Amino acid sequence: MTDEVKTNAMSIGDMFKPKKWGVGAKREEAQKILNELDPQTMPQKLAIVFDDSGSMATATESGGKPKIEDAKSGIRNFSSSCNPRDTSIAVYPLNVNHKALTCNFDLLNLLVASINATGGTPLYTKTIDMLKSPDNYSRGILFSDGEPTDGSSGYYMEEEDREQNNDPKERMIELAKSKKTPLDTIFLGEAPSRGYDLMKEIADRTGGIFIHFKDSSSLAANLKYLAPALRGVLMNAELKAKIERGESI
Repeated sequence: MTDEVKTNAMSIGDMFKPKKWGVGAKREEAQKILNELDPQTMPQKLAIVFDDSGSMATATESGGKPKIEDAKSGIRNFSSSCNPRDTSIAVYPLNVNHKALTCNFDLLNLLVASINATGGTPLYTKTIDMLKSPDNYSRGILFSDGEPTDGSSGYYMEEEDREQNNDPKERMIELAKSKKTPLDTIFLGEAPSRGYDLMKEIADRTGGIFIHFKDSSSLAANLKYLAPALRGVLMNAELKAKIERGESI
């Protein structure tokens, strides 16, 4: 069979292939578009520093969900409020390898679902790793229910920090400022507390937004307001207070 005959035969065969219609066709087209998107070229490249420390395995209230499950729900709601045509997201759990920058939010959430709550809270170390990434994130989002453990056994400072007696918090903040990467921060728990004060300081000094949620269910419902399309709502003090109380607006 000649090449021309083969080509014609294939063309005729294609004509009689069953066509996809409705939801199946739309899903296939959406997947094709996602596959063609380059996360590195998005104007919004976001990195979420995800607290997966042991304390996140506990429930905020008796009989409630573990806080880490609410955090995963928060990521799902956040990503569903983002547009993959202009936004890519990476996730940096504190105790395992990060989930790479992607516009495929379904895949991102599948990876996030596998995160377990275990280990300490090396918030400074992980955020510095994020800020050093060649991905050059446009913004970082940090949430935690406690204080950093950086500098304690198992999470000691890097050798250059030990030699120069650098404070890892100051190093993180100065790196964020030098790279012009604002850090939005969220504290889960009661205030006043050292964790609350720290997360507020990080946001204030890097040009980010600070949010206080007393419980993780509020994080699950309202982390989405840090998504690019909704972030402006937080500029309204009255609406921001309602969001922090876990109320719908």
